[in-house]
Amino acid sequence: MARKKEQGTAEHPAWRPPQGAVPEWLQPKLDDLVDQARTGRLPHALLLAGPAGTGKSLLAGHLVQALMCGAPGTNGTPCGHCEPCRALGQGLHPDFTHLAPEDQRTVITVDAVRGISQALNLSSRFGSWRIALIDPADAMNVSAANSLLKTLEEPPEGALLLLVSSRPARLSATIRSRCRRLEVPIPPADVARSWFEGQGERISPKALALTGGAPFRALAWDRAGLVGRLEALAEDLAALRAARKDPVGVAKDWVDAGVPVFLDLLATLLSELARLQAAGPRATRAEVAQTIGPLASGWSRTGVLTYLDEVQVAQGRQEHPLNPQMVIEALLIRCVESQ
Repeated sequence: MARKKEQGTAEHPAWRPPQGAVPEWLQPKLDDLVDQARTGRLPHALLLAGPAGTGKSLLAGHLVQALMCGAPGTNGTPCGHCEPCRALGQGLHPDFTHLAPEDQRTVITVDAVRGISQALNLSSRFGSWRIALIDPADAMNVSAANSLLKTLEEPPEGALLLLVSSRPARLSATIRSRCRRLEVPIPPADVARSWFEGQGERISPKALALTGGAPFRALAWDRAGLVGRLEALAEDLAALRAARKDPVGVAKDWVDAGVPVFLDLLATLLSELARLQAAGPRATRAEVAQTIGPLASGWSRTGVLTYLDEVQVAQGRQEHPLNPQMVIEALLIRCVESQ
């Protein structure tokens, strides 16, 4: 069954509504959704899609707050003081369900999804919306996705299914066709930097460049020191392809990072390398070209794209209990073999 809303784990903390201001690139979308709800035009199922780190989860959270508030402002701003707002803030709102991978899993299982239909069919405790938020929706396994279809096909009155996904192509075409899709694109770099500076945060230009301009992903990279780790990985791959290092030894150095982080860094590096090879140095951000440029020599574009496909397949298999050393080692061996 779904994880109790007031509980959580170190890996997946209990959901709490977002705090602080709405990012300026998300505000127009939020205003439009609140207006749709006010005028009866909001669909029963909404898919928030777009690159990782653009603020999709934040937009979903602010929308939940706005819809659940018992005394919102004229623009839909939640009051934060009414009983529904307090219940939501404590993770105890009876009309709200949040689904995410449980414990150390990377998938949402069918048992978690089965409770959604029951929850959405109950009478509203506060007489407002009943909302189920699935984030990330592409973490549902096949059985879970099939179970969700039953709810999508017969949505209860006054219920809203919010799906958030950075990889919507992983959702079945049937699920996508039953949701209204809202794209949350990458904002202009100057807009993102300006907003974060107003919140007392700073994003390094290099992190923003290496994450494709996705501001929240860039901020997470800065906080976790992943820019330096990506540069180290680029050096390791160059050394592997020049036979200065061996895959087994390099794999041992990367096990501590964890498979998800290693795969994310490797996929990012290869994506940027493929972009550099296709567009050339002049069309590539200087911060990126400096980091990955040495890898381009002697590595064909076809070889890079094929290797990237293999890495992305590995990312899709993270739910399986594989040995981290073996996963990383196998991919590094493929790096050496790639033409």
